[in-house]
Amino acid sequence: MSTPNPVAGALGQAPPPRTVLAATVEMHHPDLLKCAIWHAHGDTQLGADVLQQVYENVLKRIAKDEAIPDDPQALNRYMRRAISNGAKDYFKTYGQKVYPQGLDIPQPREESDEGNPEDVILAAAYREIAARVNGLLAKLPERQREVVNLMFWKQMTKEQVADQLGITEQTVARYLRLAKRNLKAEAQNILKEVVA
Repeated sequence: MSTPNPVAGALGQAPPPRTVLAATVEMHHPDLLKCAIWHAHGDTQLGADVLQQVYENVLKRIAKDEAIPDDPQALNRYMRRAISNGAKDYFKTYGQKVYPQGLDIPQPREESDEGNPEDVILAAAYREIAARVNGLLAKLPERQREVVNLMFWKQMTKEQVADQLGITEQTVARYLRLAKRNLKAEAQNILKEVVA
């Protein structure tokens, strides 16, 4: 036997919470996303992360049979407050951090008496490859680029990246999957240019 929603009105039984959530998302998702981006100081990826976190928290409350507002308008107001608080918490915890981007490109070495001409050729080849990789990374959206940099250049785990960026591990996995897809498409375009 399920317990009635304590937020239900005096006029009868409240609608099922998942129905209220579905109606709220259907009616208000674009506005909630705009609200989240605004609270994230224009960072669309962070805004989407904050909104996703709010949706996850509401679903957790539903799963635990905790009270949520029983109509879409009230749930919309509740989620707007949660978005504001989530963005504030993110900036309190992480601030405005800047992450290093791309590979370090070595400076060309001068050929000396002991120097090997092969070293100069290898350094030039490395610079060309690094420039192409940096170009590919620069084409990625900001959050995908951050995840790739932290996981591959900083050798962090998904859990560490999630803590660093203030997002869930599932979101890190999604950004990594999208980044791989985008990098693969761009790499294929470069191969077509080289072959042509």
